[in-house]
Amino acid sequence: MVNINPRLRPPLLLSLTALIAVFVIWAAVNALVFLQYRIAQQVTRDVVATSGVDADQLQTGIHAINRSLTFYPGHPDFLDTKGLLLEYSAGLPGVAGQERRDLLSGAAEQYRKAIRNRPLWPYSWANLVSVKDKLGEIDDDYLHAFERSDTLGPWEPPVQLILIRSALLNWQELGSDERQRAEQIIGRAMQRQGKEVFELVRSVGRMDLLCPLQDDYPMLESSCI
Repeated sequence: MVNINPRLRPPLLLSLTALIAVFVIWAAVNALVFLQYRIAQQVTRDVVATSGVDADQLQTGIHAINRSLTFYPGHPDFLDTKGLLLEYSAGLPGVAGQERRDLLSGAAEQYRKAIRNRPLWPYSWANLVSVKDKLGEIDDDYLHAFERSDTLGPWEPPVQLILIRSALLNWQELGSDERQRAEQIIGRAMQRQGKEVFELVRSVGRMDLLCPLQDDYPMLESSCI
């Protein structure tokens, strides 16, 4: 047993009590931070699951993620989530013009911050592709994000769909290298999510990009006659 000088016991107990208090406060703050993050994240999931939520829900999500960012301003998951909420807000009925552009630009800035703090995460790059697309900015920044998201996440289904959709909608703006990359993404995506890719490509009237694959995918035969 270690003998402690009686004169040292009160200061030692005070230090230990202070340390415990700091830990309890830290744990409580983190629990609150991640609770707010889960609230915001659930709103983004509801958008995907229901193809839309109302403005009040999105505002609730934005307020929640802002609270999380107050404590962890550089957390890439928090930044990506705020970007998504701003991007979804830009798609609400009645949102147009400068208001829409400001929301999309704000989303792009969140994605860029996330990329700076976690540059190897393909989803942040794909999110930037999506928002640049909506802004109509098919520029070097867009092309770089397109390349990075594909290089870093070549087999990630959501990343594939974002890139395919954007490439098809901006085909005339793409160079030969980007078009070839898009065709390669389509080929890979058909192996993992053929039905989703088929519906997406058909919806934009570009079955000519899928028909060369019809020997490998019977589902294409009726649409490639």
